[in-house]
Amino acid sequence: MSLKKCLDVELKIASLLHDPLDKALDYRNHIDRAVNYASTLFQIPPTSNILKLIAMHHSSGIIKEADENASSLNRTLILRFKPSRSREDNLLIYHPLSGIELHFIGKNMLPAKLNAAQKNLMKIKYPLKVSKQSVDDFNRLMGDLPLIYYLFEDEDIRKWIYNLPEDTRTPITSILSHLQMTSIISTIISCGRKFLVVYLDIGGVQEFISRSRKTLDLWASSYLVSLLNYYVIYILAKKYGADSFIIPWLPVIPIARATLFGKKVNYEELIHSQVPNSFLALFPLIEEYNGSIEDVLNNLYDEIIKYYKEGLDKIISAIAEFLNVDKSVFDEVSVHDILG
Repeated sequence: MSLKKCLDVELKIASLLHDPLDKALDYRNHIDRAVNYASTLFQIPPTSNILKLIAMHHSSGIIKEADENASSLNRTLILRFKPSRSREDNLLIYHPLSGIELHFIGKNMLPAKLNAAQKNLMKIKYPLKVSKQSVDDFNRLMGDLPLIYYLFEDEDIRKWIYNLPEDTRTPITSILSHLQMTSIISTIISCGRKFLVVYLDIGGVQEFISRSRKTLDLWASSYLVSLLNYYVIYILAKKYGADSFIIPWLPVIPIARATLFGKKVNYEELIHSQVPNSFLALFPLIEEYNGSIEDVLNNLYDEIIKYYKEGLDKIISAIAEFLNVDKSVFDEVSVHDILG
C-alpha cells in the first residue's frame, strides 16, 4: 500500500487526542473529557470523524487496537499484580528513584481543583485545521499539545502536567509518550500492519570533530553533524509524521520547534548542538520498499543517504553564501568526511 493511500491524518490526530493529558487525574471521565477538549478547545466540528474515533476508542476501531498495543507493557503488569484502582481524590507524586514524596494536594481537594482548571482551559480556543493528507497539520498539533495543556490556571496541576503518567495503576510511562506511540501504531495498522524499526547512527563523528584546531572549530564541527542529522529527521518527519521518532523526542528540541512545528524560539536556543548523531524511529512498510528484506533495507538506506547528501549540499551552499565565496572551494569536502 502506498503512503499516500494509507496515511490518514485525521486518524493520527484522533490518536494523539484520544486521551487528555490530565487523564490520570480523573480516569473515570477521561473519554468524555477527551471529546469535549477536541470539540471545544480544538474547535473540531461535531460531524468530524475525529470526534467519532475518540469517542469509540475503547470499544472498537484502529485506535482501540493501537491504544492496547501502546499500553501492552502497562497492561501486562496490571494483569500480573492486579493493583487497586486509584480513587483519584488526592494527587501524590513521588520521586521515581528515592520514593520521596515531592508533591501533594490535600484530601478531596483534587476534584474541585481539576474541575475549575478544566473549565478555564475550555475557554481557550485553538482552532485545529485538518487536511486528510497534510502531515504538517498533525506535526503542528504534536508540537503544541504540551503547551496548550500547560495553560491550566491551577499551579498545582500545571506544575506536573508534563510528568503525569499514562495510567495511575502502573505509572511507568508518561501520557505524552503513550499518545505519540498510539498515533504511530495507528498509522502502521492503517498501512497494512507491517513496519520497520530503524536505528541509524552516523559513524566517524569523533574522528571528524577531532580534526578541529580551535574551540570554535569544535563547536562548528559538532553543530554541523547535529544539523546534518536533523535535516534527515526533518525530511522523514514531514513525510511520515513527527510521531515516528522515538529518539530524539522532537517536541522538546528548539530547532525542531522552529522548523517542523512552526514556533518562535530564541536565537540562544539554536546555537547549541541539539540532535544526536543517531535516531530511532518506526516507519510503516509501504510499497516503495517492497521486495525481500534485503531489498527493503537497501531501498531505505539509499533514500536516507540521498537525504544526507541533500542536507550536506544545502549546508555547504549556505556557508559559501555567508562567506561570500564560490561553492567550489568546498569540493574537497566529501560525504565520507561527514558521514564517516
